[in-house]
Amino acid sequence: MMTNAHVVKDADRILVRLNDRRELEAELIGADEKTDVAVLKVEADDLPTLEMGESNDLKVGQWVAAIGSPFGFDHSVTSGIPIDVAMDVAKQLREDGYVSRGWLGVSIQPVSKDLAESFGMEQAEGALIAELDPSDPAAESGLQAGDVILEVNGQEVDHSTTLPRLVGKTTPGEEVELSILRDGQNETVTLEVGEWPNAGPHQSDGDPLRLGIAVQPLNDMEKRQLGIEHGVRIVRVDPTGRAAAAGIRPGDVLVSIGQQPIESPGQLKEMLTNLSGDQTLPVLLNREGRAYFVAIRLGDED
Repeated sequence: MMTNAHVVKDADRILVRLNDRRELEAELIGADEKTDVAVLKVEADDLPTLEMGESNDLKVGQWVAAIGSPFGFDHSVTSGIPIDVAMDVAKQLREDGYVSRGWLGVSIQPVSKDLAESFGMEQAEGALIAELDPSDPAAESGLQAGDVILEVNGQEVDHSTTLPRLVGKTTPGEEVELSILRDGQNETVTLEVGEWPNAGPHQSDGDPLRLGIAVQPLNDMEKRQLGIEHGVRIVRVDPTGRAAAAGIRPGDVLVSIGQQPIESPGQLKEMLTNLSGDQTLPVLLNREGRAYFVAIRLGDED
């Protein structure tokens, strides 16, 4: 059976309560925090089942609902995720115990109306490549900063947020055909998709470890505009994490920690992994173009 990853995170014991009031102890088969899906196994007879639907049959404007019992409030309803995503994740968790995702190695941004006009596009669509990691599949295939990805294997990238979903559900090692716009001309690029960093049985979905944040690289233009030589932009902050407690907000640029400059998301993760002991460190941020210091305490329990 499936549930949310956040529901069973760090659980010592998992109990499943059925409509007939039976309570069953469940085994966690695997969990994926990126899609917030977890797979449980229970041993019992006469278990009720649901007929699975097909997300591709949905139309824009239709509601997707999730029915549950959070905090004991039976029959609550909230929004959910498409069933094809959940079933794909559940299948991988059952078979492998972890989720493997496709990876291009690009930093992307939406195509605004003004950018679309500057590129000679009739409408704002696609995912604009702002930066590439030179060692990742996108750069090795010849993709460039400034390219706009319009399609993946014939599927339209109507918005920048569509691209990670289409690439993520591609099996690492599989070839994909990208339709791109470059210098006003439509081109086709075929590349072999890589695997999402840190994927595997012992993957850690904690965005840069220990702080409770997700970050993305800055391109050279962004650094020049901010007047900095290095840093990464914080795009998400866990409200229960140490960064949030220190007052760090999405949109802040993380410049240095403990006088060590932050050059990239990978370097930040490695640095935090190597930090040990109970210590408080000064963190230099750039917030709306101004330097700003906060202190973060890292404990042994992280």
